Amino acid sequence: MYSRKIIGWAFGKTIDAELVVRALRNAVLNVKHGDGIIIQSDLECQYTSNLFESALAELKIRHTYSKKGYTYDNSCIESFHSV
Repeated sequence: MYSRKIIGWAFGKTIDAELVVRALRNAVLNVKHGDGIIIQSDLECQYTSNLFESALAELKIRHTYSKKGYTYDNSCIESFHSV
């Protein structure tokens, strides 16, 4: 949300941990300075998986979560998809 740009994405037939790790790695390719990156996600299983958490640790990315039942945390991206 810092730059309001989508910097990484991936396509797949299912929304699973492998898909979000591919999107994460694509995003990192588009960032000049990776120090201090914070990713915010909801509590879906693909974002809380060991695979995703391992990828974040490897890339030294800090992970924060939405509060359970607090839909306003994702309102920016939800607005993007509604257009």
